[in-house]
Amino acid sequence: PQINGSNVPYPRPRGRRWETGAVSPPAAADPGQPAESAVPDVPGHWAVDVVLADGRPAHLRPLVPDDAPLYLGLLDGLSPESRYYRFFTPKPKLSEAEIEHFLNVDHHDRVALVAVVEREMVGVARFDRDPDEPTVAELAVAVADEAQGTGVGTALLLHLTTAAHDRGVETLLANVLSDNHKMLRLLARNGRELHRSFDGGILAITFSTAPDAFVGVHVADVADPGGAGPS
Repeated sequence: PQINGSNVPYPRPRGRRWETGAVSPPAAADPGQPAESAVPDVPGHWAVDVVLADGRPAHLRPLVPDDAPLYLGLLDGLSPESRYYRFFTPKPKLSEAEIEHFLNVDHHDRVALVAVVEREMVGVARFDRDPDEPTVAELAVAVADEAQGTGVGTALLLHLTTAAHDRGVETLLANVLSDNHKMLRLLARNGRELHRSFDGGILAITFSTAPDAFVGVHVADVADPGGAGPS
């Protein structure tokens, strides 16, 4: 994706053009940009505009509680396969407690970034800090089926990695079902050195959030049919 609105020096993977510019103020009437009063106290570069592989513009920004209809619309629209890979269970519906948990984040120990295209949420990436190891956080990514392959997941994960570093998280952990090929390819595209362990069909993959930890896209991993999240 082509990214505008960030003042952070992002890596430049081959085949993608990354740009910087000014962050525009939010417009209350646009669900892609929440009302100013709803925007959490976060760095300005957490909100960016991107151009997806299919040419559509998307707005990436922090999740806010008022996003409930958009967020539930995203989850309700996931295919059974995408839902299973996200929650490790078929999970036809979220409980009220789960909805409350996912929507209410402090953007410090729990951060969630969303992608909005044409007034619909098409992706969310989030991390939860480990209370026992404050420099480690577990991440998760969900992308609408129709938006997979457009670069939404790649852009969200790049920005989530930056947000984690901003919040003092040094290591991100992704627990991935071993047959979730899309997620492994997404993690490989993040350009970080991946460390893996395997237990009972679940891959635990960790990588550094440090800006100088970018080593380039793992071509072998991208092509590996045994790999795992949406792009």
